[in-house]
Amino acid sequence: MTRTLKEAEDLVEEVQKTGLVFQVAYMKRFNPGFILMKKLLPRIGRMETGHFRVFHYFPLSFWEENRRNKPWQLQAERTGGCALPHSGSHLLDAMFWFFGDPVSVDARVMKKDGYDVDYLCACFFELQDGATIFFEVSWQPLSRIGYRRDGWDEKIELNGTQGRLELYSTLWMGEESPLVRQYIEEEQRFIEYFPGQKEQFNDEIKAFVECVNGGRKPSPDVLDGYKVQKAMDAIYRSGARKEPVRLT
Repeated sequence: MTRTLKEAEDLVEEVQKTGLVFQVAYMKRFNPGFILMKKLLPRIGRMETGHFRVFHYFPLSFWEENRRNKPWQLQAERTGGCALPHSGSHLLDAMFWFFGDPVSVDARVMKKDGYDVDYLCACFFELQDGATIFFEVSWQPLSRIGYRRDGWDEKIELNGTQGRLELYSTLWMGEESPLVRQYIEEEQRFIEYFPGQKEQFNDEIKAFVECVNGGRKPSPDVLDGYKVQKAMDAIYRSGARKEPVRLT
């Protein structure tokens, strides 16, 4: 939503002062796979551990070719970071949408030589109920990994006392359905769901228009965007210090 935590704070203040309808474009909330996973969450009992991973394919040549003349996406002063804000922010919002605000984060951040932006972040989040989530985001050089073997490797795994949920995401502009797998311990079996691939971008815009016309609060709103920016700021600070950072 913004480059820095200060910008996010200023934006929250401006939205609250003006009363404008403000929606953040985190389209995962309109993705049928993510919607289904959130609906199924109560069926796995108390969630104890989770894994959120987003790996997007960028060959090693990408970094070499852009080392001298960096595009705006690779300039910290214009974007605030690289893999984390561009790719990871969407899964951070999904994590908070599922579980609420985390308590702390312990992160490690890696950068390519000659760059001041991240290409990999690996983090442990502690949730308010004591559960732990491992979160990782990377612009990585493996072209045939992921659910569709296309270098797009987005996966969520949630382990509870009564079962497990897995989500295998697909290309954001593709037509392939994501896969949601539910394991039920009581029945000792898996159920697979293919909820389809809708126009998630169109759906989020329709939702915004409906909020404008109806005077309703959007989801995600400016505070949701602020929470993601706050988490990214904490990840970068934790990575620099190599120690946990509190979020509450």
